[in-house]
Amino acid sequence: MIEAKPVYDSHPRDITCAECGATAVFDLTTARTRARAVTEGYEAAGTLTQREAFDLRETAVKAISPGAFIRRRAGYSWNAISTDFLINSGAATGKDSTDRFVGKIGLAVIDGLEVSEYTGEY
Repeated sequence: MIEAKPVYDSHPRDITCAECGATAVFDLTTARTRARAVTEGYEAAGTLTQREAFDLRETAVKAISPGAFIRRRAGYSWNAISTDFLINSGAATGKDSTDRFVGKIGLAVIDGLEVSEYTGEY
């Protein structure tokens, strides 16, 4: 939900929906592009189908971006957001290649969100 205000008076802090906020504050295309850079090699090797890679990237963007929006509004640093992701997803503690792969995709998404973040004040 977004509180109704004139456009010139609108601000990201007025957004109460995490999904809407993520869409308004981050360029999700940048996050998708960064995640695609991770999955392209796996697609080329035949480890992932194009559909599987797309689904992984979209799931990562849809899962990570709303949480990143909430955490940024609460004053979290990008380093803290990355660390939380790695710990909560098991990518930091996992010892198998799947955990590392999930970590790479997630960090790529977070990196894309960071570089495309709204630069005004919250």
